[in-house]
Amino acid sequence: AADFDCVLEPRQMVELRSPATGLIERILVDRGQFVKAGQVLVELDTGAEKAALEVARHKATMQGAVRSGESRLGYATLKLSRRESLVAEDLIARQDRDETATERKLAESELQEAKDNVRLAALEVRRNEELIRLRSLRSPVSGVVMERNMHVGELADTADSRRPILKIADITTLHAEAVLPAEAYP
Repeated sequence: AADFDCVLEPRQMVELRSPATGLIERILVDRGQFVKAGQVLVELDTGAEKAALEVARHKATMQGAVRSGESRLGYATLKLSRRESLVAEDLIARQDRDETATERKLAESELQEAKDNVRLAALEVRRNEELIRLRSLRSPVSGVVMERNMHVGELADTADSRRPILKIADITTLHAEAVLPAEAYP
């Protein structure tokens, strides 16, 4: 049995960069640590995003405009039915009934707009939750942290392609390349 030199390489090396610009608030791993796929490794500051999320959540629960629109529509519907009966008895002009019908249509539109605004606010909540999610960097692979290039308080910038925050080696499979002398080959 003879000893030969070899080179071991990980299946892949992953450079972890931030998808959003922001201050690094926490780095939860260090060089040499094993990580699992999906594990949170770096957290960026989320103060502004959390505030925007709270505003959107509040808007999504506001029901005043919807209730007002429902009341206005109910009144306009009642008023229109009364006008219809008065027109049938020739007690008022058709123009008066037409104006009331228009008021009812406007009330329907205002109610729909209020409902649309509540739905839009709910979508804004989802958007802000996604922005917060993007500020937690997760490991795409299971492996070991090979390099840590940035520290808490530094600015993680999407434009900074020179320096990843972390480098992770996927060591689930190692590739071995042996260096043999020529006489070892048959």
